[in-house]
Parts: sequence; structure tokens; C-alpha cells
Amino acid sequence: MPADEFRRAEAAWSAARRMIARKERPCYRVAETGDGTYHLIELPWIAPVAASRRTALARARDAVARWLEVDPGSFDIEAG
Repeated sequence: MPADEFRRAEAAWSAARRMIARKERPCYRVAETGDGTYHLIELPWIAPVAASRRTALARARDAVARWLEVDPGSFDIEAG
């Protein structure tokens, strides 16, 4: 990961963790790329998911929860 992308990821991680600590719910959007994969619009460093729409949303939630080290119910995921 290039240094500027690493800094962006680190800033996004810190901001999301602060929001969750304040009982706010960050929202992340999942978009289809057109080739059967889905990616997180706001978090491009998290790998795309190849799955159905429903499964992609669930896998995206799991990936974000692991990345943020928080409960999967502490933020929102929606189709973008």
C-alpha cells in the first residue's frame, strides 16, 4: 500500500472509531463493479468481494468489522 493510501486508511480508521465511540453509525456503501464483484466505495483498500448482492453486503460488513475491530452492528452497510 503506498504511503498516501496508508495515511488515508489510517485517518478513515480513526474517524470511524471516534464516530462509533460517540454512538454514531458510520455508513459504508457497497457498489457492483460490473464484473460480478463488489467493492466498498469509501474503503477501496479493502479487497473486492465476488458474490451475490446479498452475500456481498454480509461479507463487506464482516470485512469492515474486522478492519475497525468493532462489533458488526456498530455501523451501516448499504448498496451504493
